[in-house]
Amino acid sequence: MIKEIERVKKLLGKEFEQQYLNKTIPVIISSGLTWDAFKWTPDYFKNLFPNKTIDLEVNYSIPIGDKNSLKSKVTKKTSMGNAVDLIYENKNPNMKYYLCQQSIYKEFPELVQDFGKPPWNNENIVYGEHSVNLWFGEAGNATPIHFDCSHNFLIQIYGKKYIRLFAPEDTKYLYHHTSQTQGSYHLSQISDIDNYDDEEYPQFKNALAYEAILLPEETLFIPAGWWHDIRSLDHAISINFWWKPKIQGCLLSQILPLSIYEFYEIGGFNEINFFADLSDFKDDLEIAKYFMENKNYRLSILFMANFFVNTLKSIGMLLNIAVPQKNAPEDIENINQSILLIDKYLGIPTEDLSFWLELIKKVKNEESTLFEQNNLISMFEQIQVFSNKIKRILLKNNPQIGDQYSG
Repeated sequence: MIKEIERVKKLLGKEFEQQYLNKTIPVIISSGLTWDAFKWTPDYFKNLFPNKTIDLEVNYSIPIGDKNSLKSKVTKKTSMGNAVDLIYENKNPNMKYYLCQQSIYKEFPELVQDFGKPPWNNENIVYGEHSVNLWFGEAGNATPIHFDCSHNFLIQIYGKKYIRLFAPEDTKYLYHHTSQTQGSYHLSQISDIDNYDDEEYPQFKNALAYEAILLPEETLFIPAGWWHDIRSLDHAISINFWWKPKIQGCLLSQILPLSIYEFYEIGGFNEINFFADLSDFKDDLEIAKYFMENKNYRLSILFMANFFVNTLKSIGMLLNIAVPQKNAPEDIENINQSILLIDKYLGIPTEDLSFWLELIKKVKNEESTLFEQNNLISMFEQIQVFSNKIKRILLKNNPQIGDQYSG
């Protein structure tokens, strides 16, 4: 199924925010930039940086029948001048050269004067060193289907690119990696959506592709969480600008309906910060309260659980108890039991712990109909009481330990 990406000629910043950013809808903006960057060409780079050493990706693709291609890549150090020659002279259809995701501010500061901030974004948005990147490669380069956790302006400088986007709601058709498939969560298991095994990935045909050809001087807005497959139709140069969505526009439950729990259980829950700007909140408990008030109960429970588990782990480490990284129920019970054996006042009663673990289990099993707000409020209040009690006990019995406690 295919649909055209919406295209507009002009767009004011306020219109962009209301019609596309807040609604997380992609759009191509055909005008609005008058940058000197549009003079960039491969030869321009060769003349400006003839001897500059760069990391050039060499992407190999070995077709195997009608199934997915076997793909691999290596990185070689070479000069920009040689890289341009390699791109022009390459005749091997199964090998492509790509200068990929290079921080302009860090690697090519000489180019910064040729462009400015995209005019449609909020003037308060600050782009970090690795948020503004250069992409330069030969025709035929392809970025496999994946999503980013940040909003993205992709601005085409030179050449054309073929774009296909898929909404977060279609994640269920895109076979994203999980902890079981040993791949990064933001990548699909389908390495090439033009050549895939229909028997292995039968649901992919149900995904709706939004497509377009991105032309020079055009800007594509890719909302956070939208899957994208991008292919260079010509030798192509692009700039992209990434920025994190605010928590109000957080797409966690749409992007990764299953893997959010996996983040929590493997003890990597801090990776959630890749998805949204959480800097306005003091701790996970404040974030949990926000999600509870907005009726996103699954996320609320997980942020509460993470706060609670980190509290137990902090106590365990202060008592010299071996603390596992994982947050599986048995790990939590073991930590709590070890704490109770040392000091019964520092742990959590078994019946209370069982109640919390049962709620977390419902998150894992996606039993969303069983999340009553009263249960969450009770859980929230008990965690607050528990955390405050721990602080009082530690400060009273050992002020030095109490000062170290950060739960």
